Amino acid sequence: MKGFLESFNTLALIIYLICMLIFISVTNNPVVQAVFFVSICLLIMLADKKAFKNALILAVFIGIPIILINPIVNSRGITVLFRMSEIPVLGDIKITLEALVFALMLMFKLINTVFLFVFFNLCVEPDRFFNLMAVVAPRSAMTATLTAKMVPSMIESTKRIAEVQMTRGVQLDSKSLLKRISNGWPFIKILLFSSLEGSLQTAEALESKGYGYRKRSSYYKEGFKLKDLLIVISGAVAILLIILKSPRNFLDFKFFPRIGVVSNEGICGYIVILILPILVVLPAMLGWRFNKCRFIRRKI
Repeated sequence: MKGFLESFNTLALIIYLICMLIFISVTNNPVVQAVFFVSICLLIMLADKKAFKNALILAVFIGIPIILINPIVNSRGITVLFRMSEIPVLGDIKITLEALVFALMLMFKLINTVFLFVFFNLCVEPDRFFNLMAVVAPRSAMTATLTAKMVPSMIESTKRIAEVQMTRGVQLDSKSLLKRISNGWPFIKILLFSSLEGSLQTAEALESKGYGYRKRSSYYKEGFKLKDLLIVISGAVAILLIILKSPRNFLDFKFFPRIGVVSNEGICGYIVILILPILVVLPAMLGWRFNKCRFIRRKI
């Protein structure tokens, strides 16, 4: 499944991501946010189960502070669940049902945003993204590429320099803070000189290849297939839901001063709840049908 998701056009995935980000940013209905959360979890799980487990751990660390802190800081709402005695700086604390539901919605909105980027990271390799970025801003893409390369390169240089210094008897892990600082200063200078030397070598390599003197070449030739068109359409439908009046009324929600009644605008609310999981999980659905159906495999 992950291999199929990586075969999507990078531009189509970016459009899909932007549309879904706009959708969850505008939507305040906690029911819709919860449905989106379940859908994006299913999408990531089908793509990579290990990444899904790591994403869930990240969601716990993101969600728990929001649920605990927001109802304490936000005292709006008239449905008081319980009160707390006066706390220094914060004063009297009252936990309201409205603030709790609002915190739940914020939690889902933030987690959904993070999970969308997790899915995007699973589908798009950095080289493909920088290659697309270079079409619009070649110098910015080059800067981003070199920055991404610099971090692992500096980690490797740090390990190598530390091993050399330790063989010379330098105690980088001394218990004395002053001794660690005095021993670490030459280490930092060596790392700085090594980084400058690496930057000069990179500049010479770019100049020898004629970077900037002629039209840039590309190692990636991405086509735009039917599957790419389908996920772009799914993102466009999500944007359409927040533009049309009836779905927009369902996607909005009133929290304060009292929790409003979810208005489904007739049958429109049920349509949104039914169609949203299909829009979110569509890339995985295409991958499943791709593996099952030869006809679809030839078409997409």
